[in-house]
Parts: sequence; structure tokens; C-alpha cells
Amino acid sequence: MSIKKEIRNGALIPAWYGIAWIEWHEGHHTGHCLPIPLNLVAGATRCVFLWAKHGGTGFRQFPTSRPDMLDTSGG
Repeated sequence: MSIKKEIRNGALIPAWYGIAWIEWHEGHHTGHCLPIPLNLVAGATRCVFLWAKHGGTGFRQFPTSRPDMLDTSGG
């Protein structure tokens, strides 16, 4: 049994849970929820991991399919 719950578009967040991060997919989004305050710790940890994964440069946490909105500056 996992304490992490995944919610889809339009679903209700379970009681005493908060959104840790959202995965943006074409056509749907998935929110990953954890009990409060673990959601803040997990969200911050994921953000630091993604920052390190991209070499410490700027990255878009919320990718988009619009080319004019992509961050290509690297910073």
C-alpha cells in the first residue's frame, strides 16, 4: 500500500493530501499527491533532482507544445 496517490483531470484531491508535482502530458495531466507536509518535501526534492539532472541550468518544469514558449536560453 502506497501513501502516494495519483489523480487525473477533474478528480478530487483526497483529504489531508496536497499536490507534490504534476506531470504534464499531451491531452491529460496527472497530479501526484502525498500527505501534507510530505508533499512539500517531495515536490522540493523532485525540483532539485530535475535541476541537477539538467546540469544546474534553467529548465521548464511545465513543458509545452508551443515552440514560442520553450525556454531555450539555458538560464
